[in-house]
Amino acid sequence: MKFIKRNRSIIVSVVVFFILILLCLQVKNILFPNDGLAVYGNRLEGKVAITKNLNKKIQELLPEGATKVTVRDSGRILNITITVTDTITRDTAKSFATQSLAALSEEEANYYDIQFFLVKNAESNDFPIIGYKIPKAETIAWTKDR
Repeated sequence: MKFIKRNRSIIVSVVVFFILILLCLQVKNILFPNDGLAVYGNRLEGKVAITKNLNKKIQELLPEGATKVTVRDSGRILNITITVTDTITRDTAKSFATQSLAALSEEEANYYDIQFFLVKNAESNDFPIIGYKIPKAETIAWTKDR
């Protein structure tokens, strides 16, 4: 009992502190009720898995002018970055993007929005080039300034 009487203010402070923490957590849950849910909600139900080694498949389809290919998915968007040599022209690089579509299965092509990033190692006024293709479109839409 002597301990409680001597440290009464500390004990009350600790209890009040824990009560405040619990109240703050409740307020957070009220203000942000969906904090624990997935970022994309349920839009990714039935997501189509990307073919293994898609980078290598695209690289094999492209001529020697394409030095590096990287593929990354982000939700329903498939980002394909193609690095080309310094001698490749803008139109040739665009044809590389069109050729790379053959590496995708029909199921992947009908599920993903595809973004193409065509870049060179050296700086150029014509690069980078960005293209976009939605599943229903037959062609790739390119940035207007290129």
